[in-house]
Amino acid sequence: MSIYKKIFALFLFATLSSCVATYDVIQQGETLVLTDQTRIPCRILDFDGVDIYFKARRSADAYSYGDFMAIGNVEAIHFSKGGQTLSYSPLEYLDKKFPVEQDQETTPESAYVVEENPETTVDEPAPEVSKAPQIQLNTEGFMSDSLARARAAQGIGLNLTERMKPEQSESPIAYNEIAELIVESGGTGLVLYRVERNIKNGFELTEAQQTLVDAINEADSWDERKKSLRGAHKIASEAFVTVDANDLEREFRFRAEDDRDALIQFLIYLHKQGDLYDRDQFDKAVEVFGEKATRALSDILINFEDWYYIVVVKSGY
Repeated sequence: MSIYKKIFALFLFATLSSCVATYDVIQQGETLVLTDQTRIPCRILDFDGVDIYFKARRSADAYSYGDFMAIGNVEAIHFSKGGQTLSYSPLEYLDKKFPVEQDQETTPESAYVVEENPETTVDEPAPEVSKAPQIQLNTEGFMSDSLARARAAQGIGLNLTERMKPEQSESPIAYNEIAELIVESGGTGLVLYRVERNIKNGFELTEAQQTLVDAINEADSWDERKKSLRGAHKIASEAFVTVDANDLEREFRFRAEDDRDALIQFLIYLHKQGDLYDRDQFDKAVEVFGEKATRALSDILINFEDWYYIVVVKSGY
């Protein structure tokens, strides 16, 4: 065998090995199936009774959905292993995976097969879970139409990097400091939106929860954030109406569905496209809108969740 044939054989072996490894990763793992049938391949890390914490396998999903999802937005969980995919209800799967007195990762016993490879043998049954008393979860009080689901219909992703899990301890005293932390994290709009929706659905806040909400609404930093984003929206609006629709389509490949909320559609579009972080995209926006308006657009996109709550939800655009 010539030296060239040997090199080619080694290259072919490495390529096939890589393909097999990639196939094996795809065939194994967990998938969240949302109520709108969106599928998020991931590894489920934790469940606190309200939110499912996960690590998305695709960077695009991590950007769009963050690292946790309310259980009310999940219709099913698929588990794939050895070429076979099973589907479970969320609580059935999570109760088995995260039992009260057992942290070992297990597979629920009852499910139906979604996909099956007839040439692959079924793996040995999962170990039995101890019959320790299970926590009864009541998810009726949690919203099924949370902000994440409402925005998903418009392609708006929430990019909150981490959600703190409060310990069951004494009620915090420094509510104003906690409120400032929430404002600085960029999650104020999401928190207030969910609180308002829960109250509308009959959920009553505890005294401590109401105190924290009041502290957020009274925080000077939240007032400054609202003034700043309203000002940025005004500047962006004044510049936007002067731009020809054909210029937007040529430079950004964007055309509004109607004129009433064209700016909001444009900002949602930019948010989905990756905002204005790219220097070329920023310079392109400067040529169309001018530097002042472009910086206003950039400020809105950086604080997108808060802007959406302040301008779209509360102002009724």
